[in-house]
Amino acid sequence: MKGDEPDGMAEVRWASRVNPRTIRQLYETDARGIVDEELLNDVGYALLARCQSILSATEAQAGRVTCPRCRQVIVREASRSWDKPDETLSCRCGWSARWRDYFASYQGKHLVGGGATAMHRTFVEDFGHARTPAEKMRAIDRLIHAFHWELVSEPGRSAAREVIYAKNTTELLTFLDGLAYGEGSTPGLRENKAAWDQKLERSPWHQLTGFKPRRGIERDGD
Repeated sequence: MKGDEPDGMAEVRWASRVNPRTIRQLYETDARGIVDEELLNDVGYALLARCQSILSATEAQAGRVTCPRCRQVIVREASRSWDKPDETLSCRCGWSARWRDYFASYQGKHLVGGGATAMHRTFVEDFGHARTPAEKMRAIDRLIHAFHWELVSEPGRSAAREVIYAKNTTELLTFLDGLAYGEGSTPGLRENKAAWDQKLERSPWHQLTGFKPRRGIERDGD
């Protein structure tokens, strides 16, 4: 930055969407009744970091910016994201940045939770309190099979788009629909997949995509 312009953007970091390959591997392992705690934690903590980033970006969109240095909340003068783009965000710890630059750092990166914010918040709480591999696996499964607005109305689009990398909606839904399940799957996962199928059918947003899920659950990727 030049002159007296704030230069705190170097400290702003957002967690990336999670690689679907590691999630697929986790489900294949789980379907065989194998507990791979290292893989489970790799996926879980990657999703946790992503959800925490989503919650921070969503709060920033609403005018409450979390300082990346000390985690204090900075309340913006403007309540709307497009107002006062040159406003300086200043924290008492000494960190500062222009709102224009901070906003640009998360814009267009699927980081604003919208109707799925409650699901991201629930995952952060559930995974943080999970003590067994089964509890962690169920928390992951609930998150990636959640839909926007499902808690208050008909399901909207899949909330997984914010946390799992995919080129488009069809690729994402095909991935979720193809996850492996078997006799060894963590209790509750197969039932949750059946519920996901039903929510998908009730989602007007997904009906427009033309995606047709497979019927039934295939075992161990057979």
